[in-house]
Amino acid sequence: MKKLLLFGALALIIASCSEENAATKTYQGNYLATDKAAVLEVNETMYAVTYDELAKELAQKITASQESEHDMVPVTIEAVVIPKPVDTEGWDSILTIKKIIAVSPSAIAPDIKIEESN
Repeated sequence: MKKLLLFGALALIIASCSEENAATKTYQGNYLATDKAAVLEVNETMYAVTYDELAKELAQKITASQESEHDMVPVTIEAVVIPKPVDTEGWDSILTIKKIIAVSPSAIAPDIKIEESN
């Protein structure tokens, strides 16, 4: 029983340290955020963004650059990327922002522009 508890405690420690052990890298990509979620596109790869305080701060910073709420804005950030948990939906990787480096003053032009008609 003691071995089982020791193994369980060791597994928890390793799991809690896994994000800390992941390497922080610099990413340049296009950021889009709503009031509940955010994504970063880097070279045609999409990352789900951990929606914490830094992600919300970056969402506030890009609003000045957006013409519409669906415009993606080029950003440079430092972040940690981990694989998504098994048996969950969404993008294959989860990105956690560690530092906001730069935000572009303008959004990227959309590939397709949708206009409403009356």
